[in-house]
Amino acid sequence: MMIIFSGELDKDPKYINYPIPPCEQHKRVVALRKLIARGIPSILWAEDAMRYAHRVPTCLFDQQILVPDHLLPEAAAVLQEGDYCPTGHSAFSLEDMPGPFFGTSPYPKGIRLKHRDVPEDHPYKLEPIPTWILLLPQSYFGFSVDSTERYQSLELGPSLSPLNAGILVPKYHTFLEGLIRFMMDPPTGLDHPHNRALMKYKVFVEYLVTYRVEYREEEELPPLGQMYPIEHEILEELQTNDARWYIDTLFKQRVFPFFEHIREYRAEHKVISS
Repeated sequence: MMIIFSGELDKDPKYINYPIPPCEQHKRVVALRKLIARGIPSILWAEDAMRYAHRVPTCLFDQQILVPDHLLPEAAAVLQEGDYCPTGHSAFSLEDMPGPFFGTSPYPKGIRLKHRDVPEDHPYKLEPIPTWILLLPQSYFGFSVDSTERYQSLELGPSLSPLNAGILVPKYHTFLEGLIRFMMDPPTGLDHPHNRALMKYKVFVEYLVTYRVEYREEEELPPLGQMYPIEHEILEELQTNDARWYIDTLFKQRVFPFFEHIREYRAEHKVISS
């Protein structure tokens, strides 16, 4: 069931949609500028993209950066020339719960780096500079940096650095499409999906939808099978068949599609895993 945030949640400082000063954003995306300066196209992803580009008030954790698959090792090497070094474990919040992938990351090809100057007992010492950076292949989300029409730029202005203009951020519909692509075709496969990652991305979908539709607790939802006009708008913006099916199901049934429904859809439409 989709959560409709209550008025009490709006009073929590973590969820107040206050403007983030450009100078703070500029400091936070320093790693992306280093990659762009070396000719590595980079997409800002996850909480950072939601917070800075889509005004979703969320806390920031690992900074997730998507790069072309073949440039993933080079991107890691560039960042290790500076302030970051490899870390041998995935983020605790992404390690899977009991099951076939217990204790593992949902990103088999992902590379996680940690800032050298951050002590273990004070992980957010350098905020807003990220303590951890998670580099991921763009193919996990069906993205290509060459499809520039699917992205937007951070509105930081040229005075801070002209390189900021090269940072790609998924547009609203692209963000949803990427999340859904991962959930419907996860790197670990749908036979034994990585549950914690899928749960996390469902929350991302919920945030993006909820803060745009602006559901109200006192309002009664439309009957099953019907939508709010703004939900229709969101559905019409989506450009991939998988995303349209997923969001149509979510809005009409008020529940996320279950794994068996995704498997049935993929079998019916003869979808081949990437």
